[in-house]
Amino acid sequence: MKRINNILKLNQEKENELTFLAKQIPSEILNQPFKRVTDIYIPQENLKTKLRLRQKGDKYEIAKKVQINKDDASSHIKKQYH
Repeated sequence: MKRINNILKLNQEKENELTFLAKQIPSEILNQPFKRVTDIYIPQENLKTKLRLRQKGDKYEIAKKVQINKDDASSHIKKQYH
């Protein structure tokens, strides 16, 4: 991990996530420019994933999320390398 710290920049922040279900996608959104994002989770078979590799265009980042309260999955600390 020390080698990764020397190569990549570490950003650490607290995140609170909210989830919303939409009945439909507004038509205005369908014509907007977009950027493809590819996520790979490690380990893949675990629903409580610990590590995420993300590609946005030609940029890559590694993120690790640590849940703050074991009874509340919406609040966690995210350590992100990019």
